[in-house]
Amino acid sequence: MIAATLARMHYQSILESVAADVAPLVGGGRVADYIPALARVPIQQFGIALYAVDGQQAAAGDARTPFSIQSVSKVLGLTLGLQTLGSSLWDRIGREPSGNAFNSLLLTCGTYDAAGEFAFKVGVPCKSGVGGAIVAVVPGQMVLCAWSPGLDETGNSMAARRALELFVTRTGVSVF
Repeated sequence: MIAATLARMHYQSILESVAADVAPLVGGGRVADYIPALARVPIQQFGIALYAVDGQQAAAGDARTPFSIQSVSKVLGLTLGLQTLGSSLWDRIGREPSGNAFNSLLLTCGTYDAAGEFAFKVGVPCKSGVGGAIVAVVPGQMVLCAWSPGLDETGNSMAARRALELFVTRTGVSVF
């Protein structure tokens, strides 16, 4: 049922409306100025993009602007490891939160100290980085990324976090 509903959605218009709705948050927060390259990033930027397993793509805002992915790179490393080693990868690494600020892409860790709140409000596995990106996976359906360099007190992008909340609410893709 969810898969059929998602196939009929017009992602472009959803992303454009999300971008418009988070516009008041863009520029809020603070860039991660303790990293020199990030300190130079203009804070007034926001982008969101998705790629669905059926090939649909959509993007809005500053989605084509290059940005530093920082800890989001862990998702790419995990994906490459799984493609190479399959489930035997789990014999070498754990699946539980590490207890520190840099951990794996699981539903209840991956967004620093805000992981519980993310799981509750966003409802899909996410991994954030202090560059302002948050990658979200809707299992079996799509991956999306929202980016805005203004961070909240937990080190997560204010606008990207809200964008993912709005996207999940409008599409109903929460795993809950």
